[in-house]
Amino acid sequence: MTEARDLSQLLAAMYDCAISPDLWPHVLPLLAGYMNSRTAAIGARRRAAESPHFFVEFGFEPDVHEIYVSKYHAINPRVSAMRMFGVDEPVRTEDLLDIDEFRQSRYYKEFNQPYMVGDVLGAKIIEDANRVVSCNVSGKDGYSLADVERFRELCPHLRRVLTISDLLEQKTVERNSLAEVLDRLAVAVILVDRKQRIIHANAAAKEFLSDNKGLSSVHGVLTANDPRNREGLRRASRAPDLDAKSLPLETEEGCFAVATLLPLTSGLRASYGGQLSASAAIFVHHQPSFDEGMVTTLTSALGLTGAEARVLSALLEGLSLADIAVRFQISINTVRWHLKRLFEKTNTKRQAELVRFAASAVPQVRIAGEGMSSIH
Repeated sequence: MTEARDLSQLLAAMYDCAISPDLWPHVLPLLAGYMNSRTAAIGARRRAAESPHFFVEFGFEPDVHEIYVSKYHAINPRVSAMRMFGVDEPVRTEDLLDIDEFRQSRYYKEFNQPYMVGDVLGAKIIEDANRVVSCNVSGKDGYSLADVERFRELCPHLRRVLTISDLLEQKTVERNSLAEVLDRLAVAVILVDRKQRIIHANAAAKEFLSDNKGLSSVHGVLTANDPRNREGLRRASRAPDLDAKSLPLETEEGCFAVATLLPLTSGLRASYGGQLSASAAIFVHHQPSFDEGMVTTLTSALGLTGAEARVLSALLEGLSLADIAVRFQISINTVRWHLKRLFEKTNTKRQAELVRFAASAVPQVRIAGEGMSSIH
């Protein structure tokens, strides 16, 4: 089975979980297998709660989670270090901590090593004022950068599945209609029939189609603007199987967005898609921009991780290492570890030299707006 087929089947199974969360225990083995990992877990925690209100896992020995929560969560150095990373930003242990220092910690000696946790690759999927949702896999001796990118590709799909699941759990479909549920999603969602006629486009999708880039509506029919994409869109929207398909939306300037086509032709999805006579749902997401802020710019310009870029951004503001530790609620040793990595990546030896190098490497482009005060 090819990697593309594995991904297609995994995404299809994940989207079924939006309708029936009880399926997660059957989907996590697919997620672990796709990431060549022994374990996989998803947890959602309300900020005011002590324990997760939703937690599902695969591959762990019995009672390991209870032991971890009761005794080792509070001393896990990964927990505080993860605060520096944003949503959809997968990180490995080596991206968070000095490995030698980590292996000397009580957490590593008493939990990580005895229970053969191995390396952990995880990311925050949702983070807002009310909750934090994360997903992680573990069990390998070490995750490569290619593994990180494979996991990054899954993050937006996980967020959509969990968001849709939340809305359905609120009984919105029973009170109103599926169309109203979709209109509450920030991601562009287009429902089409087998002839690509648009049955429903949510508010985000209408904005996307109005830009006439990648996809457009021609007399009510969804059309790919670039001829290279039209046949792919036609085949994917009429496919008889339930596997999800990814379709890059290319322009003359290159790929700028990706459409995920999810068939709604049978099984659980058919009962919801049938409400609107739709045969497929199309989710459109843009590739990440590289000029959305100082952190993103530093990451791109200097080849840094998100945490390294945040430390460097804080240094450019004039903050001390102690101030950075307080801002991001991490230990001073973790800040020093990221500083060490910054020295290595920029071939510098002192903070002053590092700051001068970064200031010259990052373009000082001001974004038009209130007072022209935001530098990116």
